[in-house]
Amino acid sequence: MGYPESWIREAVETATGRPAHPMAAPESAALPYVIFGRTATEREYSLGGTKTYPLGTFSLEIYGLGYATVKQLADQVRVALHQFNRAGPGVTISSSILSDERDGEPIFFDGQAIGTYLVEQTYKIRWEE
Repeated sequence: MGYPESWIREAVETATGRPAHPMAAPESAALPYVIFGRTATEREYSLGGTKTYPLGTFSLEIYGLGYATVKQLADQVRVALHQFNRAGPGVTISSSILSDERDGEPIFFDGQAIGTYLVEQTYKIRWEE
């Protein structure tokens, strides 16, 4: 059985050319990068049904040096994930909708002249189990 997380990782890395990390990035990770994870899952069951189509809520955090860079990466992620509805790697996605997008607070590390900027995206993804 496939999971939407494998599709998310591949789609993000293909679209951006940057790494996508589940739940957290290693300290050694070079910017820019994406962090993703599932924050909720709703399952509907039917009598006699052999397949289920869960609806998951997924959070993506896109980090990059400079505001323009992170906005460009966020657009690439949105194009790759929003309104996708076909087979991905090992999983069939029946719908993927961007439900929320917002700018996060920039982070200024010691000695950093350009901030590390963040765009947060939330997707509602339904897949076949």
